[in-house]
Amino acid sequence: MMPILLAVALEAQPEDVDSLIARERRKLEALQEAQRRDMAKLKTLRRRERTLGDKLLGLEREVALLKQHIRTLREEERRLTRQIDSTKSILRSLRTSLLGHRRALGRHLRALYIYGRPSLLKVLLTSEDITEFWRRVQYVKAVEEWERIYSEALTREMRSAQKHSALLKARLEARRKLIVGKRKKERALKANMAKIRRILTRLRRDRKAKEEVLRERRRAIEESRRKIESLILAKKVPGPGRKFVRMKGKLPWPVEGPVAERFGRHRDPQLGTWTFNRGIGIKVPEGTVVRAVADGKVILEEWLRGYGQVVLLDHGGNFFTLYGGLKDVYVGRGQDVKAGEPIGTSGRADALSPPMLHFEILEGTEVLDPTKWLKPK
Repeated sequence: MMPILLAVALEAQPEDVDSLIARERRKLEALQEAQRRDMAKLKTLRRRERTLGDKLLGLEREVALLKQHIRTLREEERRLTRQIDSTKSILRSLRTSLLGHRRALGRHLRALYIYGRPSLLKVLLTSEDITEFWRRVQYVKAVEEWERIYSEALTREMRSAQKHSALLKARLEARRKLIVGKRKKERALKANMAKIRRILTRLRRDRKAKEEVLRERRRAIEESRRKIESLILAKKVPGPGRKFVRMKGKLPWPVEGPVAERFGRHRDPQLGTWTFNRGIGIKVPEGTVVRAVADGKVILEEWLRGYGQVVLLDHGGNFFTLYGGLKDVYVGRGQDVKAGEPIGTSGRADALSPPMLHFEILEGTEVLDPTKWLKPK
């Protein structure tokens, strides 16, 4: 129901209504100014939320790249470890070969120590001819040279393997340090991401709260506009019509059901033609009780083409409500009815129409949008 102050004002003198209109307009201006401030704050919150969201997305991408880099470094670490193990195996093999060679060389040296190195004279005397002599001399020299070359080659290979192993170990250590650094950076990024998420959560909570404030503000602005409109309309409406006017936006629904056909111009999707719906169609089962939305007098009760069975109520001040597509009618012409009193049951406008109540509100011959007069659902 409308506040008592406003209800009294509607019955007051025109100058009192003017005062209330001016007061309500000041209130509306204050609400609109508050709405502008709220919208500016909401815009700032959304901008910050979007900026932080973009920053968070960038950090998430950076973390993903870091993880990919760490996986690559881990794979290199495993490869280097395998190469180091392989080099160690080669070194062990070389050490074994060198050790065997040194043992053989040791035995040779012991034999030389015990028996002495064969002199050229001895080789000459034991040789059958000069050809064998030179062959045996060259053989002794070749054996000594081979022992020297083989020993030096093994030593070089071992040194090369050791250098290679040291290089691999240095690379492995560098990779491990890189991994540690990347992990540290990843933890820092994740900590920053967690901080941003906390800020985002708070911003989203603030933004939703501000949006709810704005929704309430819009409802208050709409209510204030309706009050101003009602006050202005009440100045124009004589006597009994004022009661109907001050119920704008608060009238009870004639039946409870979804709006299947809305007020105004509509385009047929198949034919492409435009039609104008003078009221609304409320989808309800056939036989649903239809009630008057306000006090009034029955001025028409008959069947009309396109409407079916109709009841028209006069609410004073040149305001009327029409109830079409009725199945049964409980009232007759000239009968006074009260708000909420049954006037009939719902049916169909014709045999091809679905079960529906057609409802209109008129100011004189002008049709009004019923959804602006009925209680919001």
